[in-house]
Amino acid sequence: MKTFGNRTGSGRRRWIALLCGAALLAPVSTQAAQNRWVPVNGPAQGGLVRALFIQSGGSYAGTTLIAGSYWGGVYRSTDGGDNWTAINGGLGDLRVRTLSVVGADSSTVYAATLGGGIYRTDDAHAATPSWVRVGENTLPCALIRSMSIPNDAPATIYASGCGTVYKSIDS
Repeated sequence: MKTFGNRTGSGRRRWIALLCGAALLAPVSTQAAQNRWVPVNGPAQGGLVRALFIQSGGSYAGTTLIAGSYWGGVYRSTDGGDNWTAINGGLGDLRVRTLSVVGADSSTVYAATLGGGIYRTDDAHAATPSWVRVGENTLPCALIRSMSIPNDAPATIYASGCGTVYKSIDS
């Protein structure tokens, strides 16, 4: 007969089962609880959200989310994603592919669209921001796939579309 200390084989199995049960009932570590994802509401009418950022300036800093959606344009949530409002004044194409933010206070936002080119608002903190199209006569492609703005050169925009990367230093 095999022994484990002074326990028999069946006693050892009970001991191991008791230890395993205790491990399963042990509290989950704080680190594990912090690493889980929970869903929040997205813009219901906007469809697929393609771009998302947290607005860092203005009266709702830290809790304001700006979302670019594929079918509904740009939306804002001032309560961490529970409720959303469309902020599309002047946005000529509601199929937003990506958003880019300029500056630390994020009051200037660019929206790249699937067929209408690039739009800019300089008053993203306003209750009803207004969007204007940039590069309308100079950007040869209106189908923008992605866009980036360097932190050290906020007047420079890189945009990709129609198989090419474009650069503007005055948009």
